[in-house]
Amino acid sequence: MPDRFIAERRVCERLLQANAVCPGSGRQLGDLRAGEQRALRRLIDSGVIRDEGEGRYYLYAPAYVALRRHRRQRILLALLFAVLALALTTLAFHL
Repeated sequence: MPDRFIAERRVCERLLQANAVCPGSGRQLGDLRAGEQRALRRLIDSGVIRDEGEGRYYLYAPAYVALRRHRRQRILLALLFAVLALALTTLAFHL
């Protein structure tokens, strides 16, 4: 799994563990590594994490679920294409 996705997951897990999942429940995310800071910015830009101000953030669950679903679909589609390409290659060599 790429470092980018690992960093995003770490940031999201910290907010989930702190139960920061709705407005007013935001938590501070101090001592983030550089990769996690970039992940936080990406997640804010995509609407998965919401900024309440004063360094407090919460995870917007519907956007988080949608992001995970989208990524899962992309992975499954890539696997499907890989299997299809392998099947076609195998078929072509046996003709």
